[in-house]
Amino acid sequence: MNIDRAEKAVGVKANDVGNIIVESDECHMLLEAEGNFISYVDIELKRTAPHKQDQEFDSESILGALSISLSELEFIRKKTHYHTYYDHRRRLKVGVSCQYDGAPISVGFSSKYYGQ
Repeated sequence: MNIDRAEKAVGVKANDVGNIIVESDECHMLLEAEGNFISYVDIELKRTAPHKQDQEFDSESILGALSISLSELEFIRKKTHYHTYYDHRRRLKVGVSCQYDGAPISVGFSSKYYGQ
């Protein structure tokens, strides 16, 4: 998605480097730009903090909270702190993770490492 279209979709203007940051009581969302296109999206779900990297979590319920259908994803691998899925239709890698101890659970979307 290009930056102009993403700005309209979320109702927030891009910053000086083209990234779009959306902040609410529920989440912090970063839409990261590469050139004129959004190349990575990271959503931190604030109500899941503080979490620990050695603590199990249910990635299916996290994805469900974002209205992401598991039927559209292929589960690839599971580590205690990071679950990897592929969305083959959209050619995206979807990662559900605890990025550091005390962090909220986050969900990242990227085409960069899809299939690797």
